[in-house]
Amino acid sequence: MRSYITISANARDRAPFSNSTEGDAWIANWCDKCAHDKGAPDNGCPILLVGLMGKTPTEWQPGDRLLLGATYRCTEFRLRREQPPAQVPGQLALFIAEERNE
Repeated sequence: MRSYITISANARDRAPFSNSTEGDAWIANWCDKCAHDKGAPDNGCPILLVGLMGKTPTEWQPGDRLLLGATYRCTEFRLRREQPPAQVPGQLALFIAEERNE
């Protein structure tokens, strides 16, 4: 994902939403479910931050403006981040799995 500075520089200089209800519905439908904003507020999505600053990021493509929460389609939307492998080859395990006979 691009940095906040790059996203802001390329964003359209117009408010993305006509009112706070439209913005809140869209954020609940997209950002609240996106892996890129899971670290909010400290390590949240820079695309959302640009939108909250009153610009429309180019990552937000036009959607259905008549359907609440579907104003845009975010091209960077991801449901979850890729998980690192559970065990790195050659790394010692912290705990040894034991079989239980119950």
